[in-house]
Amino acid sequence: MSGATAEVHRLISIGPSHFCEKARWALERAYIAFTEDKHAPGTHIPYTRGLPGGTSCPKLLVGKGPARVVIGKGSSEILEFADKKITKEEDRLYPSDPEQRQLVQSWVTKFDDQLGPHVRRFAYCYLMFVPSTYKLLTQGSSTPEKVVVWFMMPLLRRLIYRGLGCNKPGNKEKSLQVIDSMFKEVDDVLADGRPYICGSKFTAADLTFAALGGPMVAPPQSGTWSVPLDECPSELASAMKRLQVTPAGQHILRTYETKRRRPEEKRIY
Repeated sequence: MSGATAEVHRLISIGPSHFCEKARWALERAYIAFTEDKHAPGTHIPYTRGLPGGTSCPKLLVGKGPARVVIGKGSSEILEFADKKITKEEDRLYPSDPEQRQLVQSWVTKFDDQLGPHVRRFAYCYLMFVPSTYKLLTQGSSTPEKVVVWFMMPLLRRLIYRGLGCNKPGNKEKSLQVIDSMFKEVDDVLADGRPYICGSKFTAADLTFAALGGPMVAPPQSGTWSVPLDECPSELASAMKRLQVTPAGQHILRTYETKRRRPEEKRIY
């Protein structure tokens, strides 16, 4: 795997976002030196407006000045960018074999399009009105931004709640159904004894599933702070405890325990 590059990398992220955790994990795994600008949901917009891919996060800015490149279509684009920086092919998350790569990509796309959004909505249905909401939303933000968010909290809570459709009848239940379905699919593929989703090798499918499904099982190694399980509303806590003991939930916890490493720690693929 390549060492830290002299090129400047800046990750613009939303503090509690599991999609941003996926991008962060990918960059750290590839040992790409980067700075991270964390923002609360909504306050990130002035920093991403005008960049490719709309105002969503994460976005990775590579280089400075006229030569700067913006990787802004989403966490999977950043994951692929980081993976290409890994020198040894056997350590990469995307196989070179076209058929295997297509299989990995199909899982990544499914998790990006279905699991990620529904985990976000289901969690926020419960976490927008708990005592630690402010801490959750502002983690990693600058002090001035935290002050702004403090005064905006009543409005911000409502905007996020409505923006994610949490206020619409049946949406919370629908999101849990999708989450359960995604976990069941992973349960089924792991049932033959394989160690990873696509077979014998750790791939982008496993990293994506772990990062995007992580909020539902609360892995302690996550790079994102989450509301402690014993402080979560009972319905959310019940769903999390149930998912933690499934084969898919155990796969996430094991993946974080064995694969999620900080740059200063021993490198593990």
